[in-house]
Amino acid sequence: MTGHSGARPPLVRVLAVFLVVLLPACALLETDETPLLPVDGNRYETPRGSSFELPADWSLERSDGLLRLEDPDRELKLWLADIEGKTGLEAIALAWQRAVPGFARRIDDIASPPAAQGWDSITEVSYEVAAEESRAIGAVSRAKDGIAYVLLLEGSLPALQRRSAQLMQIVGSMRAPGFEEESLAGKRAGKLDEALAASLDAFIEEARGASRVPGAAVAVVQGGETVFERGYGTRRSGTDQPVTPETAFMIGSVTKPLTSLMMAVLVERGLFAWSTPIREVLPGFRLADPELTGRIEMRHSVSACTGLPRQDMELLFEFDGVSPEARLAELAAMQPTTGFGETFQYSNALASAGGFAAAHALRPRGNHARPHGLDARGDYVELPLSYESFVEPIAPAGAAWSTAGDLARYLRLELSGGRLPEGTALISEAGLLERRMPWMRIGPDSAYGLALVVSEEAGLRSVGHNGGTFGFSAATSRPPGSSPG
Repeated sequence: MTGHSGARPPLVRVLAVFLVVLLPACALLETDETPLLPVDGNRYETPRGSSFELPADWSLERSDGLLRLEDPDRELKLWLADIEGKTGLEAIALAWQRAVPGFARRIDDIASPPAAQGWDSITEVSYEVAAEESRAIGAVSRAKDGIAYVLLLEGSLPALQRRSAQLMQIVGSMRAPGFEEESLAGKRAGKLDEALAASLDAFIEEARGASRVPGAAVAVVQGGETVFERGYGTRRSGTDQPVTPETAFMIGSVTKPLTSLMMAVLVERGLFAWSTPIREVLPGFRLADPELTGRIEMRHSVSACTGLPRQDMELLFEFDGVSPEARLAELAAMQPTTGFGETFQYSNALASAGGFAAAHALRPRGNHARPHGLDARGDYVELPLSYESFVEPIAPAGAAWSTAGDLARYLRLELSGGRLPEGTALISEAGLLERRMPWMRIGPDSAYGLALVVSEEAGLRSVGHNGGTFGFSAATSRPPGSSPG
């Protein structure tokens, strides 16, 4: 549940993007079999000019008017085709017949999300798959000027899980021919004046009401100062206890940037180095692979680069009475599913190991909100606080409680180069910025640093993290174009 990306969306929404090739109406465009060469770095083009990025070690070949991509383990297959004269379901059906003759899977779900990034329309399809197959099958058609750019995907669920970041690199990097993203580089954000603050306030309350969220708190930092700090709704559904900026919420994986900040401060104090092996700081640390155990340094625990899988089922379903020591001991049975540094794989267990190696977690008390979740009718209902006990054994990865006001103070520290709002230097600017160095690629425009997501959008750089538990959700972000870094 704790994670940088929140609730997991349906497969086709995770993978949404491209494929398909046709010249005459209803026909796939035939191409020669000459080798495919990148047009720029690791970026390739389909015959009709839609471009995409190819992750390292993935194979790419052209045959029968299709581009076929495969992961290094040959467990995931993607086909791209450009189809003229058809869009949506018809284009997807034509592409499948060329890629897998006789393809006849029943459609499970069809979606038509709003078109963006230069596309005219988008159609997403997922197909019925028996549970025992443990496979995922989906397709996306994105239309532009009468051409459907289709992406087909088929592969094992384990491969999809461990290669999800690389799939997002492919899918998220797909661009319509001729599309140029707007750049905001060099432009300054407008000041959050009284009128804009009133508009933001009304928007948040309207959105909260429309989504039936019981309560929320929001803070905005601009120019090194907290310029907006409001509470909305109630701390507990069915009561009149209002949310204020001082109301504490569980912040899930937003705990991770705070954990890496704590680690960075201890690095500057000389207690250990980022390059210190974890087992030197926490002698009991052990993985199933002895070589990997010795190789993992403190920085690797919060950079999602080790090849260890997320493996959250024990975390979510076996937590009653489980101690942090017992959760750490479970690492001894964990095996990597990809090579070290090969692809982004998010690990709550490893992040907690790094945090526990650096310090103890604190339990919250005082004025705090209650967890709420959706019931079968789509209404938010209060959940027992005991549901959130699953994060206690991995506290540094997601168990912190905080307020909008305190998180605003944290953002001010990030924006001021390591100084607290009172002016005291908690950490040097160099030590602060080291956490923002990209370690593992997540998508075409984003990477994971040391428990921070670093992304580029419209020519601007953004740093942040989000988080969620069973009954809470939270997010922090350093605004694009802010200083330092």
